[in-house]
Amino acid sequence: MGAPLISNLGFTEVNSAGSLNTKAGAKINLPIQLYKLTGNVSGQLTLDSTTNHKKVILDTNGFDIDNGSDAPLDMDTPAGTTVELKGTGAIRATGKTTTITQGDASHTGTTTAGSGDTTQVLVDTNHTYTETQINDIRPDPGNSYGSGGGVSWSDNVSTTVAYPPNGGSNRSGVRQNPTYHNTSTATKFGGPGLDNVIRSDFSMTFTHAFVEDGNRTDGPITGVGGSFPPTTNTTHTYSGATYRFCRWFSAFQRVNNGNAGSTGVAIYINANNGKAIVELENGRPSFCQIRDVKCFSTETGRKFTFTNNTDHTVTMGGTNNPVSGSSVAAGGSLTGTRNSEDGSYNITFTLPNTDGGGNPLAIHDLNKGTALLDSSQHTGITSVKGF
Repeated sequence: MGAPLISNLGFTEVNSAGSLNTKAGAKINLPIQLYKLTGNVSGQLTLDSTTNHKKVILDTNGFDIDNGSDAPLDMDTPAGTTVELKGTGAIRATGKTTTITQGDASHTGTTTAGSGDTTQVLVDTNHTYTETQINDIRPDPGNSYGSGGGVSWSDNVSTTVAYPPNGGSNRSGVRQNPTYHNTSTATKFGGPGLDNVIRSDFSMTFTHAFVEDGNRTDGPITGVGGSFPPTTNTTHTYSGATYRFCRWFSAFQRVNNGNAGSTGVAIYINANNGKAIVELENGRPSFCQIRDVKCFSTETGRKFTFTNNTDHTVTMGGTNNPVSGSSVAAGGSLTGTRNSEDGSYNITFTLPNTDGGGNPLAIHDLNKGTALLDSSQHTGITSVKGF
């Protein structure tokens, strides 16, 4: 049905999304623009500002304009010219879910939702956790004779080390345990400072190549604050670093049920090659074994804080969501931690269907353009932005 013939009126029927300028064609330059829906519109209606426009009317005519991915309207008009909404049809932005995401595992910092929503996710390093570096558990084989199930020192293995108590001067003939004589163990021990060996939760136990000769298990020796801390715990600076030296006197019994005395154990890092030294200070190496070793470190992880700056309680989701909680009230926060340096995430939050007045909520504006909307003659439903 057409509009009355009124001079300077451009009348355009609309039943699909798109540019109203294009739909109006040559009529776009007339000062009065009347757009009348003849069907439901899914998507966005746009109007570019035209200098001649003095009056713009959008009559829904009982039909709806819905857009799930953006504002239903993107309309610009000259200053002082409003867009008059009429009819009973709904005009709604229907999108309710926002995603904040960071794919870079090295990410730290704050990311904001955007589009006017200041809801944010902060990733920082205010989280530490204990990580297992060594967990060598060697069960007691249960035999009455023979090996106690540990890893032996060797009569035929010794090395030359930069010896910490001598200020790093070389010392030969050091009987190191071959299993732990490597740079990997040095790193797990905490480097030259033995940061992880001096922890209270460090432990090392011992047994024998012939369990009939002594205790099936001796120890454990421990770090500082443990049940058997180092008898000697000193630091020595040389070769551009500070090297710690830890010694436990009488760490475990020697053969003949201890009648041959006890043996000491020392732990340090050899500055000559960066390898760990677990030194047997006396006793026959091939008769002495290390059974269990437990070593831990303190690592820096990631803390995640989600702050809801919308005006409503939101429902949480996401494919990589580290925060705890299924929902959070307006102005509230949720936190979570991750026991790694991975700062990536994918967090979604969804507005409720309606506000307290029953108006449908959305994450987008009704009109993303600059034109002012006059809804005094519109009786249909319009969506309300949730922030």
